[in-house]
Amino acid sequence: MSLLELRDVSTEYETDDGPLRAVESVDMELEAGEILGIVGESGCGKTTLMKTILNLLPGNGRVVGGEIEFDGRDLTQLSKSEWQSVRWAEISYIIQNAMNALDPVYTVGAQFVEIIRAHTDDSKAEARTRAGDMLEKVGIGRGRLNDYPHELSGGQRQRVVVALALALEPPLIVADEPTTGLDVVTQEEILTLIQDMQSELGSAMIIITHDISVVAEVADRTGVMYGGQLVEVGDTVDVFNNSAHPYTMGLTNAFPSLADNPERLVSIPGTPPDLVTPPEGCRFAERCPFETEACAREPPVEGVGDRHTARCHYTDQAARFREESSREDTWTEGADR
Repeated sequence: MSLLELRDVSTEYETDDGPLRAVESVDMELEAGEILGIVGESGCGKTTLMKTILNLLPGNGRVVGGEIEFDGRDLTQLSKSEWQSVRWAEISYIIQNAMNALDPVYTVGAQFVEIIRAHTDDSKAEARTRAGDMLEKVGIGRGRLNDYPHELSGGQRQRVVVALALALEPPLIVADEPTTGLDVVTQEEILTLIQDMQSELGSAMIIITHDISVVAEVADRTGVMYGGQLVEVGDTVDVFNNSAHPYTMGLTNAFPSLADNPERLVSIPGTPPDLVTPPEGCRFAERCPFETEACAREPPVEGVGDRHTARCHYTDQAARFREESSREDTWTEGADR
């Protein structure tokens, strides 16, 4: 049985213009110890999906359908008090933007102690000892327990956030843009740290990012989101080398490669759909160079390999699409059409 399974999950926000369906009919599985990366453009629904799983939606957001089963329980049915025992101990999260993730009026040690004592029988001294151990594991001496967040660099703060998320050895960790705002050297250090710690604990992890290179480096499997839907999911190598959805092909082509050193990147023309009034058929159709009349209908989710699926009418033509999508004129002609 999967550790986490989403079945037909949909999430809406109430807006002045009407309901905005930010997550639409998402099916997803995560095995124990597995790392799943979720990628897509800004506004595609990645962070909303994370907040849906963690029950951290803002006041105008609500789950309007589906089930989220975690370790045999439907998370959508948990009470507020039940969620207080689940977060951190069973599902923890690495918050986006390390510079603002920690409480500025509490010392680093106090923030560890609060979380540890809320979920264990540890005394204050025992909690501080565990906190110091975690800081040493992430490369920060236990002497920084008495420091306030402003006394740490951005990279050190992110290490503290990672240590907080792993302090109770939860079976599932959700990381939302864990390297945003950090320089490239520090990003690499944090990604390596997350991988090493996740491997040591055996926890499953969901990493949400717009950066393809992050999931390519750390994720066992990758899901691609567009317009609130999961349009492709499979083993990471398979998703990027044998993409079956045109949007995934477009993302891959638009990402710079030092090996290929193209003179010009092949970008995806157009903008994502308005999710207050989304298109009735394929949500990528308006930007897709391979659009046909069939795309006016909702595409099925087709299996294209072992645990590899794509939401497209033409998965059987994926090889041809991959070849043609690597050329810029394919996208410009599609945009003109």
